[in-house]
Amino acid sequence: PDDQIKRIVLSGGGANIADFRELLAVEASAEVETINPFRNIYVDDDQFDPDFIKQIA
Repeated sequence: PDDQIKRIVLSGGGANIADFRELLAVEASAEVETINPFRNIYVDDDQFDPDFIKQIA
């Protein structure tokens, strides 16, 4: 009950909703960070569209 959320990490397409990150930070009184879960994974550009990967990350 005394624990408080200090940090929220977002990823995926929903993280790109306009003003969502800022609103969540205010409402939760916490730091909100957006990450790319694919940043250390090799993705073959011939098999996957790089823009699509960025959108879903």
